Amino acid sequence: MNKMTEYQCKLVEENLDIIDWVIRCRVKVNGQVLQTYEDFYQIGCEALCRAALAYHPERGTFSPLGSRYVYNAIIDHCRKQNIERRMKKNRVVIRCADTNFWAVFPPQI
Repeated sequence: MNKMTEYQCKLVEENLDIIDWVIRCRVKVNGQVLQTYEDFYQIGCEALCRAALAYHPERGTFSPLGSRYVYNAIIDHCRKQNIERRMKKNRVVIRCADTNFWAVFPPQI
């Protein structure tokens, strides 16, 4: 991954309030495993850093780009958790008694 410049680090530090705004106003925190405010905040920090790396000042202000990156990262995380939860719920393990072979159906993603 690319290393952030001093300007990009400063941009992230000045816009950390975007993460709080996205979590409070656009995402429902229900307190399930890996869906707490702190988890979302960490995901938002990583996304804000990615937004700073992709930011070009000549294209406009940073806030809309940063909030979009944060929101999308949180939504992607929730979708991934839902898929994993469904896969665990529907998983069947088959073992052969005379060999060490075993299989999981459906296969894990």
